[in-house]
Amino acid sequence: LNQGNYPEARHFIEQGLACFKEAHDSWGMASALQYLGRVMLEQGDFALAHTKLEESGAISIELGYKNGIAFALGLKGHVALRLGDTATARSLIEESLALHREVGQQSGMAESLFLLAKVSQAEGNYAAARTLYEKCLALLEKLNEQDLQIRCLSGLGVVTMEEGRPASAVLLWSVAAQMREAQGILMPPLDRTDYEPAETSARTLLGA
Repeated sequence: LNQGNYPEARHFIEQGLACFKEAHDSWGMASALQYLGRVMLEQGDFALAHTKLEESGAISIELGYKNGIAFALGLKGHVALRLGDTATARSLIEESLALHREVGQQSGMAESLFLLAKVSQAEGNYAAARTLYEKCLALLEKLNEQDLQIRCLSGLGVVTMEEGRPASAVLLWSVAAQMREAQGILMPPLDRTDYEPAETSARTLLGA
């Protein structure tokens, strides 16, 4: 996924899902459906992503698997955000964050904070978005998850640009770009749609 080859990732996940179904492995099915939802979300296939995440969440509920429930809720919130329904997005992601906190899933907490920052950003509440990105980054310092750290830095750069500080925004984006290059990580398509207009505006203002 980090290399951006979503069609190939989707193919392998679908193969895995078929194997889990054949083996009647509900845990594997819940996980595969969640990852399939992630890929479809990044591909812009929002309706199908929502369906797969609903299925993942339903299986996780049957299993009593709170981590699975929480991740499915958060990703459904991301789908709602991309469809422009920030109220539903916030509700789902806040529920996801609460569940992650309940079970002590720090990676999930960080992802939920990142997504809530995206919601606040979409609503134009840049002060709240900044606070959430910074909370996410502080949590990620304890974890070895550079992918999400890079995404937070890019998002924080967009917020910084919206706050009227293009030079600082470009600096944050440069740090994120260096980290991506070092790790061989590509910017996810949905992040690019948030980043590119702000980056173009910043460089225009700076005459770069």
